[in-house]
Amino acid sequence: MKEYPSWQRRHEAVLQWFLRYPWGTRAQCASATGYSPTHISRITSTAEFGQRFRSATETAAIQVALARLGLRPPGQ
Repeated sequence: MKEYPSWQRRHEAVLQWFLRYPWGTRAQCASATGYSPTHISRITSTAEFGQRFRSATETAAIQVALARLGLRPPGQ
């Protein structure tokens, strides 16, 4: 499959949807974001989506760990 073009502003909605509903399906994401399931598949298959998803989940995990320790992330 041809690599999807560069990251677009609307792709952020797809990323945010999967962060909020990690067990959701591509069809559910498509319905919520206005994309087709095939389009969602193309977006989520890109290296950039994978990198952004990993970065966001790592950041969230760090924030949860700090909160459990009663600490705040730097700058907050």
